[in-house]
Order: sequence, then structure tokens, then C-alpha cells
Amino acid sequence: MIKAIIIDDEIGARNYLKHAIKETGIEIELLGEAENALTGLNMINELQPNVVFLDVEMPGGSGLDMLSAIKNITFKVIFTTAFSEYAIKAIKYSALDYLVKPIIAEELKVALQRADKALAFPINTQQLTNLQHNLHSDLPFDKLSLNSMDEISVVNVNDILYCKAVNNYTEFYLIENNPKLITKTLLHFENLLEDHNFFRCHRGYLVNMNHVKSFSREDGGMAVLNNKTKVPVASRRKLEFIDRIK
Repeated sequence: MIKAIIIDDEIGARNYLKHAIKETGIEIELLGEAENALTGLNMINELQPNVVFLDVEMPGGSGLDMLSAIKNITFKVIFTTAFSEYAIKAIKYSALDYLVKPIIAEELKVALQRADKALAFPINTQQLTNLQHNLHSDLPFDKLSLNSMDEISVVNVNDILYCKAVNNYTEFYLIENNPKLITKTLLHFENLLEDHNFFRCHRGYLVNMNHVKSFSREDGGMAVLNNKTKVPVASRRKLEFIDRIK
């Protein structure tokens, strides 16, 4: 069962979230709520929740500052934030859950269902470490958390050669290691990696242009990578692809 606390400096936001929780129909034991990071930290230590709804930005200390003060994180974090493109992108790069205020009950329900499933597994602190790293870095972020069926790993964006659509999943091909099948769509990563010189060269492929060596006309058009791997280029993307190489 989910045992949660809410940490948010706005009482209206806390009340709105509690109302949305009731609308989901999911059984949750709400242990308490805090209006700042220090109170929230004490509440976590005292009540031992397994899910924490955490506001990203609060006066007197952010939610991320609070997390960095906890040596052993034993709970699932669901971030809540007013729209902040920078913070949301950092959270996405860390494969963590977030909800944009005002919170929609249906989106909350999905996040809670994911959290409930995740409670069966050990908490992966790599994601939070990655989030801290990216939030202290300039855009574009250079580390990406990849959530596969059986593990969460953090990779350097520059180490990604290309991505391949596999139904509603994405297969990542890296400079080293075996391919990783990730539980997100190719479109998700196309949007996420747009600032890193990735190009959707084909309906089923997203290629890192930093690793492209040349264009070959064989088989209708292929991107040739530095390691001699070949990735298909769709005819409708051919001219733009060649322009990108130039």
C-alpha cells in the first residue's frame, strides 16, 4: 500500500493534490503534509513514507536540496512543479515522475500506478544523482537515465550512436555495451534529445549526427557512422540529412 506525504509550500497546492488523490480512486494512506523542506525532512525521518510528493521549488530550500540531505533514500519521489521547462527537462533526463500544476487526476493516477509497481523493487538512487548533476549543469544536459524492463542505467548522451523504434519501446545503441531496450517511445527521445544534434532520419530511427561519417546511396540511402554501422535514411529526409552533414 502507498504511504505518502506531501511537501509543498502552498496550502492551495496541497489541498488540490489531496482532492486529486481522492479522484483517482487509488487507496493511499496520507501520513502528513509539510510546508517547507526542513519540516518535510523531519517528517520523512519520523513517518517513513514510501512515496513523497515533492515540490521542486520552495522558499528556504528546494525539494532537491532536501533530497541531497538524505543519505539513504527509501521512497519513491513524484515531483510536483509549476511549469518550468528547465526543471521538467532535467526530471525527464533522469527518467523520474513529475506532475505539472494544476495536477490532473488522470495523470496522477498513472504516476501512482507506476509508483505502486516500483515499490516492489529497490530504490535506484542513480536517477536522483543524475538529476542533481543535470540541474547543476548548463543546457543541454549531458547525462540521460534509461529505464529498461529490468534496470535503470545512466549514460552519457555523447555515447549514444542511434536509437531504433521497437513498437512502443526504443532500443538504444551505444559506443560500448549491448543494446538497451527502453520503455519509452522514439518520439519521446526525439523531443528530449533535440538539443544534442540528433536527427530523425527515418520513421524508425534517430541518429546522433556527431557520430555520422558520411551518406551512402545504397539501399535507398544510409547514414554511415564512424564505427561503420549503417542506419537507414528515408527518402523524404534525405536532402535535410545531407544538409545536416554539410
